[in-house]
Amino acid sequence: DVGVVVVVVATTEGSPDQESVTNVQRFSVDDLAYSLDTARIWTTLSAMLRHVVEKVSAGPEGTWTLRLLKSHGFGASVRLELQRGWQGGAESAEIEARLDAMFDGMPA
Repeated sequence: DVGVVVVVVATTEGSPDQESVTNVQRFSVDDLAYSLDTARIWTTLSAMLRHVVEKVSAGPEGTWTLRLLKSHGFGASVRLELQRGWQGGAESAEIEARLDAMFDGMPA
């Protein structure tokens, strides 16, 4: 079993093209766990997810499904898929109600 001991964070802040890494930091997992502001993380994540929901909900281009897929195993990749329409035959109101319930359940 491979355990994570260090997390490396590369940021692009201040990069002329917003894609080139300008800063690399290393953090021990213990330091990160101690210093995490979980309320801030959930608030930020919730705001980002709400933005995504607004973009993929019914609009001039119709509804879309955004899927986040993560393979299992060490070093597995994460990928996003965007598909036109709601997947699984669900109605827009049903999906939006589920998302509202999810957001309401997130810690503030």
